[in-house]
Amino acid sequence: MHINNKSIFLFPFLLLIFNHIPSISSQCIEPPLFGKTHNKACPSVSESQKKPLNKITNSLVNDDDNSNSMIKIMFTCDEKSTPETCKKADIAFKNAATIVENTFDLKVPIAVNASFVKLCGTFIKCAVGQPEPLGAAAPSRLLPIKDNTDGETRLFPQALVKQLQLSEHPEFSPVDIVAGFNSNSNAFWFRGDPPIGKDQVDFEIILVHEFLHGLGFITSWDDYFNANASSLTPTPSFIFTNPEETDGIKEGPITFTGFQEYILDRHLVLTKDNSSLTPIAKKINGFAPLNTKFDDQKAFLDAFTKSPVYKETEIMFKNSITRGSVAIRLVDGENVLIETGLVPFKPGSTFSHVDFDAFGNTTDFLMRFKAPRQVILDDLSPINGDPEYTNPIGPKIISIFKSLG
Repeated sequence: MHINNKSIFLFPFLLLIFNHIPSISSQCIEPPLFGKTHNKACPSVSESQKKPLNKITNSLVNDDDNSNSMIKIMFTCDEKSTPETCKKADIAFKNAATIVENTFDLKVPIAVNASFVKLCGTFIKCAVGQPEPLGAAAPSRLLPIKDNTDGETRLFPQALVKQLQLSEHPEFSPVDIVAGFNSNSNAFWFRGDPPIGKDQVDFEIILVHEFLHGLGFITSWDDYFNANASSLTPTPSFIFTNPEETDGIKEGPITFTGFQEYILDRHLVLTKDNSSLTPIAKKINGFAPLNTKFDDQKAFLDAFTKSPVYKETEIMFKNSITRGSVAIRLVDGENVLIETGLVPFKPGSTFSHVDFDAFGNTTDFLMRFKAPRQVILDDLSPINGDPEYTNPIGPKIISIFKSLG
């Protein structure tokens, strides 16, 4: 791995350590790699009752070469893959972790459950004849933390909460980031392979991108209710009396605990006037008081779609498919356009990436929704526009993470 130290920027995740306090809420969100998010009860715990944070992941490490890393990789490889391929994938995970470590001044180790396996049949059911997914990564858990900058409670990725080193926080999951990638794909290029093909992607570039999603480069705004997207809300949170469901709809009484923003959402603005999306989220939350009970999920959906605030969700959907309408507002007042140019709306790509066209051939190319083909980490000049900048994590992306605290 050749990384120019001049291109690596370090900053502490603890700049805003005293601005965050645990929420009294006990509802966390666990976003799966593929499929629907689900709610998880996570009561508040005190660090004094737990192991020291620097020992929390020791038992998870299965490779001595990983022992001094601040990002602990728990690597699993498909037994049907060749030992050589598994070794290359393992090295790629460690190299990607090194890039993230060299860019961000992590205070507490992060545990990553990394799988290089045949995804179809393991993580998801795949339709016959349809392209198989390449993979994904996500926070293992999103935790409700009250943000004293504006008094709102937002969901923070667990890996970021660990860096805040709070004395009390919602209960952690055993790992911080979950990553799964398809060993059945020929699209990945690994270090040591023949020259990269025109349709291949450098696996290490993919991994750095996905690690950043796991660290918090995700937004809550999505359509959680319609098969064909037509409305956008922050993540809805519920307490379910009965975990059973029929045709994707929960049965039995439910308690609505609010639409919840993620920490990145605090910085989202409408570019037409630089107004924050948080007031829109609050307006949508005005649909019903927190802890309102409904007979079942269908009753909730019927009430919500008939409420006056539902029009706000439809306006937000229009913004999500209008290029240049929404941006991440940096501390210095600069706007970083996010992806709102995909028509139709594309879950997982829209809103949770930077604008594809605006950041092509720039040093901030990494967090676009499509990975660059036929470009390797050791030579980013064809895609980043600056041969002197050799870190795949660009300065604007670093600034975004700096703003998260």
